[in-house]
Amino acid sequence: MRKIVILTAALIIALIFFSAALAVIFNPTQARFQTICIRPDGSIDPPTVPVKRDGNTYYLTSDIYSSPNVQSAFVVEKDNIVIDGAGYTLHGTYNGTKDVDWTVGQGPYNGTGAPPWTVGIDIADISLGNLTIRNLTVKNFSIGMFIWTSNNTIVDNIVVDNIVGIMVSESSNSFIGNYIANNDEGLFLAVNSAGCFAENMTSYHNSFVNNTKQVNGCQCTDSVENCTTYSTNIWDNGSEGNYWSDYEGTDEDGDGIGDEPYVIDLKNQDRYPLMECPVISPAANAETHGAFSLAAIVSTAVAIAGLLLYFRKHNNHRMIAFQRDSH
Repeated sequence: MRKIVILTAALIIALIFFSAALAVIFNPTQARFQTICIRPDGSIDPPTVPVKRDGNTYYLTSDIYSSPNVQSAFVVEKDNIVIDGAGYTLHGTYNGTKDVDWTVGQGPYNGTGAPPWTVGIDIADISLGNLTIRNLTVKNFSIGMFIWTSNNTIVDNIVVDNIVGIMVSESSNSFIGNYIANNDEGLFLAVNSAGCFAENMTSYHNSFVNNTKQVNGCQCTDSVENCTTYSTNIWDNGSEGNYWSDYEGTDEDGDGIGDEPYVIDLKNQDRYPLMECPVISPAANAETHGAFSLAAIVSTAVAIAGLLLYFRKHNNHRMIAFQRDSH
């Protein structure tokens, strides 16, 4: 009797794992949300969205899918907080097809109505700062993240498949350990107003992979003498810089650092470009995750089949014994 109870429990657990693995692979249609907002008082609006607060840190508790026609998916109205994606993804609706000829980064929008773009992470007011955004994947927006205030830290995020991965303006923002890939423009250096450029920016250990333009925007492309208003930013930590998929330099001494700098513009260069991508691509993670889920399905199915076969044989033996006893 005890053996039957144990085997029954094992069968139930196997079925649970089987269902979970199927859910991971086939990923049924998700609910879509309107704009999610962190209000100035720290409250989450609407309160039913998959975001949890712990002090000044806000954690995603599942993937978030933005509804069509939502201009900003996640708006921050409070400073001095941490947005922690906890490994989840903020999904937009951009599918690679531009609805209008005008594109983000091609100058001011002169059309009528709201600008035809969508933003993943948006900061509500220029007075807000000291934000940390970490461990979040942002994909399928016109602008993945719009960082237009000062003293923010963007660390260990994945920003892929947008028109602009990250648009940054204002000063003293740090970008560390991010994977920025397959965007039309990976990092866009913008202006908030005349003479207000992205300056004193620090960027290192990021991976710029297969963006049509790795860095674009307000850059010095004429001559240094004619670029007095453009800023020189920091593209390394003093010994290591970023990974650039289009870097063509060599590494003769094999130390993992390119022998020649990666030139961004006439006033900016990565002095210590990395020869290998320091961040595992989400595609590789997805393949590993999918392979693990498939293996879980196969092994669970074998376990279930074995348990069912055991029960069948056990019941057959009991039936034979009963028939013998009845005679």
